[in-house]
Amino acid sequence: IMSQEKLYEQIHEAFNYNDGNLYWKIKRQRIKAGNVAGYVAQNGYMVIMLNGKKHYAHRLIWLYHHGYMPTIIDHIDGNRSNNNIKNLRIATASQNQHNRVINKNNKTGIKGLSIVNIPVNGAIYTYYRADICNDHKSVRKYFSLDDKEEAKKFLDTARKEIHGEYARAE
Repeated sequence: IMSQEKLYEQIHEAFNYNDGNLYWKIKRQRIKAGNVAGYVAQNGYMVIMLNGKKHYAHRLIWLYHHGYMPTIIDHIDGNRSNNNIKNLRIATASQNQHNRVINKNNKTGIKGLSIVNIPVNGAIYTYYRADICNDHKSVRKYFSLDDKEEAKKFLDTARKEIHGEYARAE
């Protein structure tokens, strides 16, 4: 495993940074000096091949600017391909999860809000369930289907209070 110091030296030898991208300084096989380094992978992250190994561009950019690589780097705006140094920050695993964008399969259009069916005395009642995580515990509140805006307000307020600067509603 290459040390961070050695990798730091190599990225400064191989790349220039400008506006969220690393640009090749040197010509290699099919690579021309001045080209943007890397490609966007299926998971949405920019990937750069260096010394035969894949590296996430946001991790190399952090190392390029700060000289060390933390365990987790968060994209503030939630856009995995926006690697502007101003859009990157250190986070814990929990903080990184709080800043996730809404899941594609969300049916309500509101992060943390789902529709649930609850059986009561043989009848089925449908509600909105608002869930937010606080220190590995779920804070949960139920709302009638007429109270979607109230549920959203509850989630927005709780998210800001619990998750602080890592809170992401959409």
